[in-house]
Amino acid sequence: MDEEVKVSLTTIKGGAAVEMFDRCLDQVLENIADINTDTKARQIVLTVTIAPTEDRGMASIVLTCAAKTRSQDRVMTTALLKRGSLFENRPKQMPIFDNVTPIKKGAEAND
Repeated sequence: MDEEVKVSLTTIKGGAAVEMFDRCLDQVLENIADINTDTKARQIVLTVTIAPTEDRGMASIVLTCAAKTRSQDRVMTTALLKRGSLFENRPKQMPIFDNVTPIKKGAEAND
């Protein structure tokens, strides 16, 4: 008969909890290193669920581990629509529309 081993976080399924935590930690560290995310806290949630049988002679153990990371910062722009195409509105971009008269500024506007 196999030797009985008292269950602990490090012994369940041959150390599966530690491996799961390490994978989630890698995800969190990768997310922290991403300069497109904010500096708010990340979270690792390791859940151990123990469900006894009706006679309480055995129990099933389920491990889950989830990394709660931050999403990338939101980026916004504006775009112009022309004949079914979309063009990003960039100030230094050449005019998209034909026959557009530029707006005059300052003293030139009074000419």
